[in-house]
Amino acid sequence: MNQENNRNRQIKLLKDEIESVRSELDTYIEYPDIFQEELIISSKKINALINKYLILTKE
Repeated sequence: MNQENNRNRQIKLLKDEIESVRSELDTYIEYPDIFQEELIISSKKINALINKYLILTKE
């Protein structure tokens, strides 16, 4: 049960972080010329977070 609670907590944290990075991406997309590097970094970060989320939710 404790492992399940920990897993659910990790999933919740990942969802929150994904939403935060998604919000950043929305801002960067509005000004791609200014935030080109940030777009690349945030895109890689959100991909990694989504992959972690998918792994946790498949367990």
